[in-house]
Order: sequence, then structure tokens, then C-alpha cells
Amino acid sequence: MDNLKTDTQTNPQKSQSDNKKDDSKAVKIKNFIFRNIGLKILSLIIAVILWIVVVNVDDPSVRQTIGGITVDLRNESALDAKGYTYSVESGSVISVVIRGPQSVVESLKASDFYAYADLSERSPSSDTAPISVTCINEEYSGQIDIISQKYDYVTMSIDNKISKEVALSFEYTGTPSNGYVVGNVGISPTAITVTGAETTINTISYAKLTYDVSDLTASVNDTITPVFYDSDGKEVDTSLLELSRSNVQVSIEILPSKSVPITFAVSGEPEEGYIVTGYIPSFKEVVIAAEGSLLEAITSIDIPSGIIDVTGLTESETITVSLVNYLSSGYKIVSPGKEFSVKVEIEPQVEKTITIPYESVKVTGLDSDYTLEFETENGSKSELNVVVKGVQDVVESITASTLGATIDLEDRLPGKYSLRVAFNSADDYVIEDSYFVSIVIKNPEEETTAENGSGTEIENGETNEDESGEDETILENEISESETETNAAATDEGEVEVLS
Repeated sequence: MDNLKTDTQTNPQKSQSDNKKDDSKAVKIKNFIFRNIGLKILSLIIAVILWIVVVNVDDPSVRQTIGGITVDLRNESALDAKGYTYSVESGSVISVVIRGPQSVVESLKASDFYAYADLSERSPSSDTAPISVTCINEEYSGQIDIISQKYDYVTMSIDNKISKEVALSFEYTGTPSNGYVVGNVGISPTAITVTGAETTINTISYAKLTYDVSDLTASVNDTITPVFYDSDGKEVDTSLLELSRSNVQVSIEILPSKSVPITFAVSGEPEEGYIVTGYIPSFKEVVIAAEGSLLEAITSIDIPSGIIDVTGLTESETITVSLVNYLSSGYKIVSPGKEFSVKVEIEPQVEKTITIPYESVKVTGLDSDYTLEFETENGSKSELNVVVKGVQDVVESITASTLGATIDLEDRLPGKYSLRVAFNSADDYVIEDSYFVSIVIKNPEEETTAENGSGTEIENGETNEDESGEDETILENEISESETETNAAATDEGEVEVLS
């Protein structure tokens, strides 16, 4: 320290000279910096502008839209835990507008971006979730800007999540090949459980399976996708629903068939005073199906007597039976149906007395050489009072000519006869009693001979003397009224005749 001080004191000129040199350098530097400062600043600006121009001409900054970015929905399980289900109405796929160097922007694609929306706080009353987008390409993420995006929110329909079991029905379309019919049909399962939004589930009314059997000649097993419908028969979209099964197994039996008649008998009698006027079967034939040998063995379906029973009925009645009860196993009734019915028509029975004069009775078979006379006894009228029974409309229209009273004298010889009168047959009325007329057939020529004869021998008769000595002349066949009634009751045909 003392030495330095000594040097400074001993050489003051040298120190001053050094200071002057330092000041001169500082002035030079200052002058260099600030001399023509305006030109220097301008030069710098021009240089920057030139650099920017050169850079932009070589790799300019551009904007570009990148679409097809799928939005990842986070925390979906949070909605399920709350008993909700949802469907996205908009915002599931978005596009973004980015800006950056052309070389960078053009190299980016949808997979270089990640978009997501958080559903953890969503509910039916808060059904939108904001969408966040980032570039996940680390090489270029710092060189671009995301200017805008289509859809800032995911818009959802959030609903209560419920399940419902829907019964399945089956129907077939078309017709199997000629001579074949559809037999038994089976589906498995018979119901499907659907899970999803309550508003959608509640619209489902039924589910149906349909299969085309056109021209089939053999049984089939296949799988079918069920179709769901609302109460108006409109198809319900189930793409957003969960199904317990997407397909159903169906088996369809195809059998040969033929038509056979149905036979039956109406048994019993209605209440007294009523009659059966007819019966109408629901159908007369039925188509049945079975395996070949069974089908060949059957020719008809027979309903035994006593099944269609009208005992005690007082009004028309339809009696229904199941045809299945009269078929052995292995047969299937195809059409018109398994239930067969007979409408038995019953009406009150009325009666009417129709008077037929003897001269109105038609006589057939009388020999042309003979004559005929009707006899009456005890002053009775020469007429028949015929009692006819039936329904009112029919009975009221019946006349003597309707009944067609007739007696047949074919091969009858002269004599006295009591003959039953025949009437026209009919299904809509009945004549329960038998009616008789007494007649005398005469031969005019024989009568003339008898008048002119000796009296000892007459035509158609002779005189005999019995052991008692009494004469008995048999001139004609006579029968008392009591004998006629007795014989009428004993003769099967109800006809009494006495020949000479």
C-alpha cells in the first residue's frame, strides 16, 4: 500500500495519461453505437421483416379444420350407479379449427387430438357436458393453436334405467307346398328382457317373430330376430336398448295333410210340445295333418251318439265339442278349428186338424171292371179329420191337397175292406195317428147275374147246410166295427182287409 502510494506520487503524469485513454475508448464506443442510430434501427426492422417474409414464403401459417374427432365420455358408470341411462343427441363427434405452420397443420389428423366430456355430474335435469380438446402429438402440440371447435358440449337424453320382460308371439307367412301344412311351432325362449330408457321401454307393447314357410315340404329349425312394437303396431327402435337375447330359436313342423268329413247324430227328444226343426253344423269337413301312415289310416272323425243330445230342450241351442277328443295321438287339426259346434233348432210344436172328404182321397190300382163305395158307420161323416203336428209356419200352410191322402187297391177283389190311408211323406211335419176308411168294391156284372139267377147258386157265394141244418149264405165279406178295430191294431201295416 505504501509502495502504490509512492508510485502515484512519484509519477502523476502517467496516471493522468491512462485515464485519458480510458475515456477516449468509451467515447468511441458510444459514438459507434449512437452514431446514425435511426439508420441502424431501420436496418434492424427491415431485417426482421425480411426474415418474416422469407419464413412465411417458405412455411406460411395457415388455418385448417380437422373433423371426425370422437369424444370420449368419461365416468359413464356414474350415471349407471345413479340408475340412469343416456343417449347422445349431439356432440359425440366434433371437428376443430387449428392454426399453425402449413407443414405442421397439414400433417395433423383426427387421431392427433383427444376430446372428452365428463359425465360424473350429469342428471336428467343437467344433460349437457362441456367438451375439452387437446393435441396429443407432442412433436407439434406447441406449434399450433386450437382456434374453435364444433360442439362445445355433449348434449344427452338422460332417463331412468328400467327393465321389462316382453312376451314373444310367432306368426308365419306364406303357404307350404301343396298338400302340406304347418304343424306344431315352438319358440325358445318365449320372452325377452329389455333394459334401457324408461320412456322407450314403456312404449313397447309386444314382440313378434315372423317366418316365411312358402313352398316348404320339410320341418325347419332356425333363429329369428324379434321385432318390437308399440300399442299402435309401429316398430320400436331397440338399437339403444340392452336385450337379454338378440335371437330366438324357432322350430316349425311341416306335415302332409288331407280333408276328412265329420259324422255325428242328434240324439234324445226335446221337451214334450217341442220339436227339432233342423241342425246346422259349424263346418262339415276338417283338414288334419299327421305323419304319412297315420294320415292314410283315417277316413273321418266320428262323434258318437249321445254327445249331441237334445233331451229336454225347449229352445234352440248350440252344442260345442272338441274334435281333439275323438282323434288319437299323432293327429293335428289344421283348419277350420278344433272346436266343432252344432246348432240344434227347436220350436214349439202346434197341431192342426185338416178335414179330407172321402171323395178327395185318391184311389189307385182299382180294376176298371169294379166300382168303389166309401162306407160310413153309425151316421159318421164321410170325411177324415187328420191331425198334423209341426212348427206353426209350416202347419198353417198345410191343406188337404198337401197331405195327398191315397189308398191303393191294387189286386183287390170285390168285397168290403178297411184300409189305412197313406199320406205324402214330409220332414217338416208329422202325422202321428193312423187313419182308415171303409170301402166296398163291387163288380156290377156279378151283381146283375145274382139278381137274374135261380137263387140256389150265386156268383161269389154258395149255399151250404151245416150239421145243424141251418143255411149260411156267404155273399160278401163283412166285418163288424169292433172286429175292424181289433184287426187294425194287430196288423203291422195298420190295414185290415176281408176278402170274399
